[in-house]
Amino acid sequence: MPSSQTGMSPARWRVAYFVSVSLMVAYYAVRIVFTNAGGDLRLRLSEAAYFRERINPYLVYSGEIPTDIENGFPNAYTAFSYVVMQPLALVPSDLLQALLYGAFDIAFLLLGIALVSRMVGANYLKATVLVTSVLLLSPFFLQHVTTLNYNVIAVFGAIAVFYGISTNTSWMFVAGSVLCSTKPSLLIPLLLVLLARRDAKAIILIGATQAFVWLAASAWA
Repeated sequence: MPSSQTGMSPARWRVAYFVSVSLMVAYYAVRIVFTNAGGDLRLRLSEAAYFRERINPYLVYSGEIPTDIENGFPNAYTAFSYVVMQPLALVPSDLLQALLYGAFDIAFLLLGIALVSRMVGANYLKATVLVTSVLLLSPFFLQHVTTLNYNVIAVFGAIAVFYGISTNTSWMFVAGSVLCSTKPSLLIPLLLVLLARRDAKAIILIGATQAFVWLAASAWA
């Protein structure tokens, strides 16, 4: 049966992939450049800047340490956030920070799709077209791009954890657990799955990573 009757050809899927990724890049760029997106990102970067000066962001938001911050509130993120955001916090321009974060977001999104596709044996091009199409139509994803929170990075971290487990790649597992810990609420279902799997090694590694970062952060600020 001709390929035209059995579905899109590989060449057309490559075109669809290029179009979907291009639309995703444009989606981020327009929101960031023309709508002043990134309110959550600016808060996370201010926390990272305080932490670099050995100041605990919780003390800033609670009022124990006076500050001229205008958009802070008592909801500082975890120590993992302060560490992960250090390189970006050194970038001098707010717009460049947001654009770089958007680029990282898209890279993590595509890499996450690639890892899941490899784990389940799916076609990466088709999976990317499907996922990006759904996200571009989602009001929840619009909210994410508007605020530039840790949603994509944290979900990628969870994917990396399971990919590390499935391939017995310890560094991938540890790196994934650190990224996932930027939104600790994601650790709860992750740990429940690991408990159901009775994966003691993975649970111990997550616990050790959490303890190390928390103790190091406590010693620093």
